[in-house]
Amino acid sequence: MSSRTVVALVLVALLGGAAAWLAGGSRATPAATGLDTPLIPGLSERVNDVGSISILSKDEHFTVHKDGGSWKVVEHGSYPANFELVKKTLMGLVAMKTVEPKTGNPDLYTKIGVEDPEQPGADSALVTLLDANGQSLGAAILGHNGTLPSTLYARRPSEAQSWLVHGDLFLEKRSSQWIDKEAWKLPAERVKSVLTEHADGETLRSARDAETDATVTLRDVPEGMQPKSTSVGRMQQSALDPLPFEDVAPAASFTLPANDRCVTTIDTFDGLHVVVTSAVEDVASAPVPEGGGTPKPRIWATVQVSANADASDAAKAEAEKSAAQLSPWVYALQEWRAGGLRRRMSDMVQPIPPPKIGQTPAAPAEGAAPAAPEAGSPGDQPPAEPPAEPPPPTEPPKG
Repeated sequence: MSSRTVVALVLVALLGGAAAWLAGGSRATPAATGLDTPLIPGLSERVNDVGSISILSKDEHFTVHKDGGSWKVVEHGSYPANFELVKKTLMGLVAMKTVEPKTGNPDLYTKIGVEDPEQPGADSALVTLLDANGQSLGAAILGHNGTLPSTLYARRPSEAQSWLVHGDLFLEKRSSQWIDKEAWKLPAERVKSVLTEHADGETLRSARDAETDATVTLRDVPEGMQPKSTSVGRMQQSALDPLPFEDVAPAASFTLPANDRCVTTIDTFDGLHVVVTSAVEDVASAPVPEGGGTPKPRIWATVQVSANADASDAAKAEAEKSAAQLSPWVYALQEWRAGGLRRRMSDMVQPIPPPKIGQTPAAPAEGAAPAAPEAGSPGDQPPAEPPAEPPPPTEPPKG
């Protein structure tokens, strides 16, 4: 065999080895499997079959389930759920795909928040999806946000391997965030009058004389007082735009507290009649704030809707539908907005300031007499007497 033949054979062998290496025949570590795959396999094909969403975290364990054509929160008496949040959560889970494998060591799970959610102090949340027959459609343990934009750490409960996954889902871990809080509202522009009656006998009323009136007038203002601003009456008018609640309980199993009861009656120009009865719960029943601290009593309320005798046909139909929707429930009102339903006169008025010298006194509020001048003010002093004329000059004595 000539030297040229030997060189040719060596080149063939080298090229063959290179081809084998490029084809994966080398002993290099193979690429990780499972990359760019759905975190919950098969969910995209069966997302419309989801019948319930269960969320378990250190805060709560609750379920949102599909009942006919609507979603409801089981732990809140099956109150209607926020459909937009349901849809956002399911679509977020469908879109999650693996980006990079992470630890498979359970001792390191807490560093990225993918530990068992029942573990003390866990930061994770377990999301479980079932169909209408209770069969599993998948589950995922969601952890901390990832180091890359739009990523987080996650793990399939049946696997030790954790992952960095792509996804923009912010999972709501409290059941109260899943209830539909804008299911009913009474727009302020429809309201004719609002009457608030406190248990101690104090009343507060605001009204508009005509639907075209832009100004809401505070009625029966005490003598010497005036509204703090031209918009104070508007606070009452917009108190139910929308119904300001943060939690809900079935009226059949929840008794409205007796403390500091207040009745607010709202009438519209087209004849809708709404009565909101609110009260403050006992401290013993109040929830402890997140992170600990002193329990903060909530304001609970019932909402009764009816139609006046002269109501329009549309208002009567609305009243019937609203009564069926609202009367089965007792609502925990948002504190910062509940004031519109429980205002007192002292919240709405202030003393009429005394006029300054040279200024015309301010006009008294409707139904109020002019304010009396303050002691010591110019209007409180009697008019000064004119000075006496000086005596005529006397002639000097003659010498």
